[in-house]
Amino acid sequence: MTYRPAFVTQRDGSPLANANCRMASIAMGLDLETRGVKRSTGSKMRSYTSDQSGGTDSGDAREAWDRGYSESLVVRDGRTFDEALDDLRAGRGVHLDVWHASAGGPCLSGTGSYGHTIYVQPDHNADGWAVGDPWCTDGFHRVTEAKLRAGAERWGSEVYGRALEEPDYPTGGLPTTDPRVLVIVRRIVKRLMDAAYPGGPSMTLERPDTGGGARRRHRHELGREPDRHVRRIIRARQPRLRAQRVGRRDPDRRPLRRSGRLPSVGRSG
Repeated sequence: MTYRPAFVTQRDGSPLANANCRMASIAMGLDLETRGVKRSTGSKMRSYTSDQSGGTDSGDAREAWDRGYSESLVVRDGRTFDEALDDLRAGRGVHLDVWHASAGGPCLSGTGSYGHTIYVQPDHNADGWAVGDPWCTDGFHRVTEAKLRAGAERWGSEVYGRALEEPDYPTGGLPTTDPRVLVIVRRIVKRLMDAAYPGGPSMTLERPDTGGGARRRHRHELGREPDRHVRRIIRARQPRLRAQRVGRRDPDRRPLRRSGRLPSVGRSG
């Protein structure tokens, strides 16, 4: 039976508690990675980052593991949800960024109109995957695979859509895992998580739901680094309309807008 880490809530009364969903998630991942030898909390994880305001990104998560616990978090931003499922089926925990409303919680703040990081335990039954939602205070809940996919891909669609509109987005049809793309994606993730979070302001999505999109995922695995981002490529239609929305007619930018990649993902255990 897979070791289950102790549940960690972000709601610990610390000054950055509402923004520490990723930090609480990777605290659960650290517990899984070390099989209980090393444990942490959201606020303690955050104390090991150089970013002490607002939301966080995958770089902050990697920094906290390294500086605080001498552990290596594998960050695989730009991967797909199906790759995250492969990690889970291999017995690894996954840190998944989702649009909370589309994932349906399990513990929503208001309407759930914000990006949020949850920990997915490699434990599945007929009711779904065991999920440690840091906004909860009552432990793990079961969430269906369909809801996890919907939440991750909806968030990814928004992040990558906005990334395409950045003036420094590179041309040439680069893969979503290219470092030049990921620098921009992480900037967008940080910007959006600064603007909206559980217990705080909400936001309105600017992109239509395409049924797929980019997101984040982290994965931790003993002896290896963890992953974080997942996306799936879906069909590209109406190129002229999309080119007008993006503000340029570069055909190399078109496939990303409607892809299923996830901006942030990580892996544990």
